[in-house]
Amino acid sequence: MCAPLRPLAGLALAAVAAGPAAAAAASDNGPWLAALSSAFVVVDLSTGDLDGDGKDETVVCYREDTGRTQQTSGVAVYGGRAPDLRPIFHVQLDEILCEKARVSGKKLGVLLSDRKQLVWTPGEELKLRSDKAGLYAGLAAKGSSAAPGFGPERAIDGDLGTAWAEGASGTGIGQTLTLTLPKPTDVGYVAIHSGSGAGSRAFFDANRIHRGSLRAKTEADVGDTAAGIDFSSLGIDAIGDRIEFACENKAQVLYIPVNRKGVVELQFRIESVYLGDKKDDTQIAEVEIVPLLGLADTVDRARAAKPKDAPATGGKPADGKKAPQSPEGDEALKKLDESGGKLVTDDGM
Repeated sequence: MCAPLRPLAGLALAAVAAGPAAAAAASDNGPWLAALSSAFVVVDLSTGDLDGDGKDETVVCYREDTGRTQQTSGVAVYGGRAPDLRPIFHVQLDEILCEKARVSGKKLGVLLSDRKQLVWTPGEELKLRSDKAGLYAGLAAKGSSAAPGFGPERAIDGDLGTAWAEGASGTGIGQTLTLTLPKPTDVGYVAIHSGSGAGSRAFFDANRIHRGSLRAKTEADVGDTAAGIDFSSLGIDAIGDRIEFACENKAQVLYIPVNRKGVVELQFRIESVYLGDKKDDTQIAEVEIVPLLGLADTVDRARAAKPKDAPATGGKPADGKKAPQSPEGDEALKKLDESGGKLVTDDGM
């Protein structure tokens, strides 16, 4: 498996669909959900038709290793059906923990650890990957080189069956894939599927990353946009925060911690490779950017959950151990479960 510099806690994924947790094999859910469940602690998983197309999406609420003093949590939404689940929305919540997430109508309700809840509407607070006003609509990809039919845009098209392949002579060491964000964005994690994602045979036919590095750059790193100064056009190499990562020789997704505010550019560099059986071009199948939402977009916009006069019962995470939460949080979770798995807000959602 690919691994960043610091290890992350692993956890077998469990499904929670308006009732008790039921064990589910992470490998059966495809590479994206399997990677999320092994890199983070999944505390809640549910399904619901969020976009109104008649097909259920899978919603996951998770947090970092519970042994850490300060944790980041996250909410991810996956489209499709296992084992072809793919991320269509993914954010992390800074300084606040996610307890549950439920679809009600065309809204997504997120219960926070302080017994407050967020209500996100698609196209507004919640912009799916296909949204024309979303992050990916304005995301630009550039490769230092590209093989015919393997342009850099294929690394951000949401399809593991396509890939960017560098087109330089040799093994591709030193080649880069650069993603330019439409506006400065706080980034929590970046996920990467190194090598071809078109199947086991295709994965081993071409080169894939053994060791790589990622630079997260802000406007201060790349130049002064307002003044029309671009460091790259002046021949100045923008440094940015450099994060090293390594991958095992397997077709898997890696989550790389970035934790940087105001990112405008992400640059992957190939440092060493596993050699392909038939081709010497190194490929990256897909990249996912996970924005980090601060308190202004979470706690400040949350509303208090209605208390319920009932015995408190806590939800259980995937490993069967009771998740840490307050008595008030227990009551709110009880309310969610009794509502048939739908989050009920003060305004009757």
